[in-house]
Amino acid sequence: MNNLFSSVFDTVEKGVPTNVRVLLNDVYVITGAENISTIFRNEAYSFPSDVSPITSLRNIFALPKPALKVYIADTSGIKREPAPWSDVKPHRRIRLLTFKATASALSGTGLDQINQRFTLNLADLIHKTGCTPEWTELPDLCQFVRTPVFQAAVNSMFGPHLLSLSPNLAHDFWEMDQRVQQLLICFPSWMIPEASKARQRCLEAMKKWHTFAIEHRDDNKGREESSYEPLQGSVYIQQMMKHFSAMEEMTLDAKASNSLGMLFAMIGSSMPAINWSLLEIFQSPTLLARVRSEVATTILPPLTTTSPSTPEFDLSRLLKLPLLQSIYTEILRLHVAVFHIRSVRHSDFHLGDWLLREGSKILISSRPAHLDPSAFNTGTAEAPHPIHEFWADRFLVPASSTPGNQELKFSLAGCNGNWIPYGGGQRICPGRHFAKAEIFLGIAFFVTVFDIELQVPKGWKAEEDGGRLGMGSLNIKGEVPIRVRRRRSGRESSVIEGNQEERGAEAK
Repeated sequence: MNNLFSSVFDTVEKGVPTNVRVLLNDVYVITGAENISTIFRNEAYSFPSDVSPITSLRNIFALPKPALKVYIADTSGIKREPAPWSDVKPHRRIRLLTFKATASALSGTGLDQINQRFTLNLADLIHKTGCTPEWTELPDLCQFVRTPVFQAAVNSMFGPHLLSLSPNLAHDFWEMDQRVQQLLICFPSWMIPEASKARQRCLEAMKKWHTFAIEHRDDNKGREESSYEPLQGSVYIQQMMKHFSAMEEMTLDAKASNSLGMLFAMIGSSMPAINWSLLEIFQSPTLLARVRSEVATTILPPLTTTSPSTPEFDLSRLLKLPLLQSIYTEILRLHVAVFHIRSVRHSDFHLGDWLLREGSKILISSRPAHLDPSAFNTGTAEAPHPIHEFWADRFLVPASSTPGNQELKFSLAGCNGNWIPYGGGQRICPGRHFAKAEIFLGIAFFVTVFDIELQVPKGWKAEEDGGRLGMGSLNIKGEVPIRVRRRRSGRESSVIEGNQEERGAEAK
């Protein structure tokens, strides 16, 4: 599969829409920042009924056919006013309802609430990892990191009962995630028994949780509609379940499939990004020191809700740290391989000098855009930083032109249409803000609380696992053995380091 798409994009001339045949479909492969930006901006493009989310819901998450038809039948778009050619009833505008629920719950106050809950959950779980100040050898960095992060994310979004009812969900989810491409291609179950069985176990967990929530719901209990609720978790999940309940096609099986899709979107891509970030940071003592020093400036006074040895961070300041922003942007540039799929709807469209006919399918891949050396800083002749290699400072520029000022700031200037891990335009990923918070907090907690040493041969270089190609961040291939210990005190160590740097700066 990886070789198939590599060969497709190798034949495409940059900036020239090229018609190719991919998996029995004729598609236009679009490259070039200007072309990509034009497509993302233009409302003539939307998801067609037979690809992208429809295919994912059907093939990956096994959405039953009656529920799938609700999505297929919704031609109304995501604007407040339905498209003039659509007669879909308001309560069945599933695309708009999903868009509105996501936009309201994962931005503004809704985002603040879920970020705060994720932060507290992760701090508590980090404290309970069982690591001591003595070195402990572990078989895999990714397993060590994703255990607390997955639980913190699930509890923040779905409430605590999902994992308490199905404690093996994390294992089943990652087993399914590892084989998700097999599900997407829709191989028969007998050909992919591990993937099919893992998915079924995940769906059963979701059904058990939905049944529990229905049985224990108290409709007479007063509660603000904009607040977290233990049975169904975040406002986003509550709103989506309310919308689904108004559609008879959304049976228990359908709700389970939709919920599994939400879980996949919430953690599937952010988790590999955290792993890659920590891998690069802990491989470089110099970079680790810089990151710890920067992160330490955002540590808050202890809260009574968490252990005094586990730090709390000012998230608004954490998200603005220049070096951390650059690392985050570089990791997504290197390791996100997502396909953005569009269709020309209802009329032909002129894209520069080319005419795309009505009904044409369009494929935009993040990988060629992210690996375009003309779009990103590649260093200097004396100190080159090739586009295929990780460079933590790729998105840092001088903060001012004042002579002698060495302060750096983060900048994405000139990358419009080339840095596209979340897509763009009206259909840009609505969960990107929560994903960013997950990644930043994941990095901050692990570099502050733990010392981690990779136990790999000299010259070892991590490789990507292509199993999620086209669907977001790619996992690290294989296991990465480590040894780990809890630092003397995550909070105390980082504060001391931060204070030492400040005193050093004052002395200079």
